[in-house]
Amino acid sequence: MQLCPGATSPSGERTAIRTISSRTSAEIVARLNDLPSEPPAADCSARPAGGSVALVLKGENPPVVVHLDTGPCGSVRRDGVVRYGAGELHRYAAALLESNGG
Repeated sequence: MQLCPGATSPSGERTAIRTISSRTSAEIVARLNDLPSEPPAADCSARPAGGSVALVLKGENPPVVVHLDTGPCGSVRRDGVVRYGAGELHRYAAALLESNGG
């Protein structure tokens, strides 16, 4: 797992790649699936985006990249699917990386 901040992110450094357990991987997938599909505010489409961060999950297959918008609406995007709650997911992933991947 790795966090790769985009050009618009305040922190431009990539994290180190960390190995996570299958239990932690399942927890990340569950968190992604549980994110709400409705935006937190009706005007989210008109609000500016915040910083972008890519949550990269690497395994035996090609990497899975989940795009997190850390702005006020907090969209989470992957393969055309949009959910909301990027801030919480970003904090969770960053904590996992700091603790050596869980």
